[in-house]
Amino acid sequence: DTWGHIATPYINLLTTDDSVLINRGGDYTLYRETLRDDGCAAPFAQRRLAVTKCETVVDPGGGDKASALDIQAADWLREQLQELDWDRITDGMLYARWYGHAVAECLWQPDLTEGKVTLADIRVRDRSRFTYANDRGPPFIWDRATAKWKRLPERKMWTLSTGADHDDSPYGLGLAHYCYWPVFFKRNNIQFWLTFLEKFASPTAVGRMPPGQFTNVVERNKVMAALQALASQSYTVV
Repeated sequence: DTWGHIATPYINLLTTDDSVLINRGGDYTLYRETLRDDGCAAPFAQRRLAVTKCETVVDPGGGDKASALDIQAADWLREQLQELDWDRITDGMLYARWYGHAVAECLWQPDLTEGKVTLADIRVRDRSRFTYANDRGPPFIWDRATAKWKRLPERKMWTLSTGADHDDSPYGLGLAHYCYWPVFFKRNNIQFWLTFLEKFASPTAVGRMPPGQFTNVVERNKVMAALQALASQSYTVV
């Protein structure tokens, strides 16, 4: 029973330390919306492109004392990466800098001719589907069929965590944590500023009704509808 396994006193699920996510519902859609802001999207895209445009170098282990097996392993890995869309994968994993962590699934396949296990693909998954335990093992995924958290196999998932000030937080702390409130206030300020401009850049629309008709709700709503066609935020009926 997977749930019984993680309910033991020694293995417990961890929650994020991100105060913004905790106080605002814990949905990563909150941070995804910040990337609609040009002040966030453009610089972050620039930094990701600065990484993906670089050449990927695979060096054999062992340094100057690399064995023939080390060199063979490095050559094999280099060939694997050339077969993959490595720039797309790298770009997806770099979103860990924004959200705090990233999760990718390694799709393994046997190579019968070489007698090896190769990478068919690496697919970056939605980080909100996964959670972690305090034993630092593989992440868990929510199993809808059993309505339980299911631990994933070893060497199946590639996880990346960054930004936290300690190693006990697999969720990390991304740049979106620091950008959320500035973006929030900026958007609300623009909304108020546009209302201000609409009100003072052109005269306020005024609808005048005869005294006897002002109490007639139907007639007053007709006048208000006509005024809304002229100015959506600033109008008055007298």
